[in-house]
Amino acid sequence: MCRECAENYGPDEHEQRFCQECHVWYHIHCMDKILKTPSSCRLSQENAELAEAWVKQGCLSSDVPLDALHEAIRILPILRGNIAGVIESDYPLIDRWRITGTGERREAWLNVWMREEVALPCDWMKQLGHGFIRFTLAYSPLTRYSCPGCGSAI
Repeated sequence: MCRECAENYGPDEHEQRFCQECHVWYHIHCMDKILKTPSSCRLSQENAELAEAWVKQGCLSSDVPLDALHEAIRILPILRGNIAGVIESDYPLIDRWRITGTGERREAWLNVWMREEVALPCDWMKQLGHGFIRFTLAYSPLTRYSCPGCGSAI
């Protein structure tokens, strides 16, 4: 449920963002768009070019640019639902991350797999999911919104 409008979350109809400061989900229509994306929420020029090239090449699983993926996941807001501008056939809603949110996969990548003493599991691409990897690299950076509770860029 969105704290601003008290409307329940419907994954087919709504896109929501999660504020990590407030620990609350908000509908994007309940927040103000941030017109200029903060630099901390953008890919470096080099990684932006790597991600763009990978997407243009057809998103081949074997050639995922890991540095670009790591940075894209790091700056990815935690979101869920009917993400505006995403083609349904490319990212079916049956992908669990579209319903429950990007947080679980983002945290697994950043806090477990990217720690120095932990090697990436052999099936890391399967665990993240090709649709999630494609979405993360193809749509980074996403529009940011101002959290109604604390003003953070989410």
